[in-house]
Amino acid sequence: MKFSYSLIKTMVPKLPAKTRCVDALTMHAFEAEDGSMDAFEAAPPPNRYSDAASHVGIARELAAIFNLPLKAPAGMPLPKERNGGAHFAVRVEDPGRCPRYTARYFEGIKVKPSPAWMQQALISCGLRPIVNVVDIMNFVMLEMGQPLHAFDYDKLSGSAPKRIFIRRAKRGEPLVTIDGGRYELDPEMLVIADERGPLALAGVKGGKDSEVDGKTARLIVEAANFENTGIYRTSKRLNLATDASTRFSHAIAPALAEAGMVRAAELLVALAGARPGECFDSQRKAPPRRLLKFDIAQFSRLIGTAVTRERAAELLRRLGFQETKRDVWEVPPFRMDIATHEDLAEEVVRLMGLNALRAAPPRVVLGVAEEDEMIREKERVRRVLSGLGVDEVYLHSMISREEAGGAVDSAVQIENPPSSEFAYLRPSLLPGLRRSAGENLKYFSHLRLFEIGKVFGRDRKGKIVEETKLGIVVAGQERDVFFTLKGIITSACKGMGLVDFRMVPLKKLPPAPGYSSTVLQALSLESDGKEIGFLGLDPKPFKQGHAAVAEIDFGALVELAEGEAEYRPLSRYPSVMRDVSVVVGVDAKVGDMMQEMQLANQKLICDVDLIDEYTKPLWKEKQGLTFRIVFQADDRTLSTAEVDAEMKKIVALLKRKFSISVR
Repeated sequence: MKFSYSLIKTMVPKLPAKTRCVDALTMHAFEAEDGSMDAFEAAPPPNRYSDAASHVGIARELAAIFNLPLKAPAGMPLPKERNGGAHFAVRVEDPGRCPRYTARYFEGIKVKPSPAWMQQALISCGLRPIVNVVDIMNFVMLEMGQPLHAFDYDKLSGSAPKRIFIRRAKRGEPLVTIDGGRYELDPEMLVIADERGPLALAGVKGGKDSEVDGKTARLIVEAANFENTGIYRTSKRLNLATDASTRFSHAIAPALAEAGMVRAAELLVALAGARPGECFDSQRKAPPRRLLKFDIAQFSRLIGTAVTRERAAELLRRLGFQETKRDVWEVPPFRMDIATHEDLAEEVVRLMGLNALRAAPPRVVLGVAEEDEMIREKERVRRVLSGLGVDEVYLHSMISREEAGGAVDSAVQIENPPSSEFAYLRPSLLPGLRRSAGENLKYFSHLRLFEIGKVFGRDRKGKIVEETKLGIVVAGQERDVFFTLKGIITSACKGMGLVDFRMVPLKKLPPAPGYSSTVLQALSLESDGKEIGFLGLDPKPFKQGHAAVAEIDFGALVELAEGEAEYRPLSRYPSVMRDVSVVVGVDAKVGDMMQEMQLANQKLICDVDLIDEYTKPLWKEKQGLTFRIVFQADDRTLSTAEVDAEMKKIVALLKRKFSISVR
């Protein structure tokens, strides 16, 4: 934000050189930087726009830092009667969005160029001089920190008293701004209107129909205070940012409205020959004073340096605070950032200078560092998946309506999306993984990707909820991507210590995000009677090959895996492997067959794997499968007779449950 050193010096005549002022602001208030010629830049923090984003505010800071007298502009006081009059009347229909609205009538206006000193001040701050009336509005905003707007009285509709309304816009209501921009408004936006329609977009920009021109002779000048979030949303929704909208978006004080109006009246009389008339102010009584107790003992303990009560009181008075009674201080009305004793302490410390504080090591109670379980488990599954050749990706959490697909009804729509491609928060990790896989298959024959991230949805009450999910995609030219994915998930679950799990056919297929159909050959991942995820074939194969996808509730996976991992020593006795080749119907589930074999004797069978599958043209509705079964005991070496007996039991079990024939 640019400031004019010459203008500030008129308020603090004994001010030192500009470079020293810039250094003082940086060390005692906020960051500042020297500029060319008369200008310099300062960056008040967001909570200091009310008091510091103005020349008076910067002058107040410098006067306090250097302990110099401040000569702030006095202005022309408002009349006691503030209800409008014969020329205009005001009705504030939404006081929540407009806490204070002041307006004043002026006549006898002579529109002409501004004096050189005002033009130079505007140019130093990056504004272009236009004519005296407009320049006065801009100058007062820069000087006092209060945005103003002037309406050509004779362009307002209706007869005297002309009526001005502060109301919500109507849906689709048009407005042409001073710079020729055309906008369609909605009821979330606040407007200043007459009986015909909008005159200005409140807190953002004035309208073309009531702008000041060379024939203007009478004015209505507005100085108002608007609720900050409403102005911010309006500015963002219309992509229309102005000096006024920036200031109002940072919540400036209602007291600035009167300060800006009295200063504008003084300048209009002096520079435009105006004759001030009646005035309106929606604030009927002064707001209550804000009082804070300042405890010097508590302050000294807080900063670790002893400071006398008299020294602290002197510094607070320099900044405009007034002591109403001993140790009770009234906060200036323009200081919106002061609310606690710590805020007062900060004011004293920064004016003293941080270098004045005594350096001392902190005295705190140190606790035992605790490891975040979710972070630990994420690292564990990353190590497992990386070891299986699966690459991690970080994808965007916003998706398009098309990508939301079958889950669009439960997806969370973004109120003000940056584009149609990012209109929804993702209800699933799969749309992004699928998109990433499609892009990368142009350069690789096969790939394996995973992501751990947040997904968003709504509960039964419509409240937005977010969950952590694990998404995996395996893609390539081979048709066995589904079995590859199944093996990866099995290894991931075991790697996290989840032993008791199974994969069973889904009774109800989930909608596949990214397309309207469902995933194919879908299996549900279950543990402890709970469904924690699913996997299946992508129903829309890529041009470059096939894909299998999976999504698992990572929070549920961590919860179920907790406590399952236990130490088990390696057996000192050798294992025995046996293969069995069978012919079975194509509708038989390999996973079910493997599970039944594993459960045939859990003490002796330590692993079952599918090592081959084949078909023959003569076989109808049949498939050939070869399984490898690993036997091992913890207390002895298994004999051939024992293993043969177990194999007979397994074959009999498979014949009974799956109608297999052994090859």
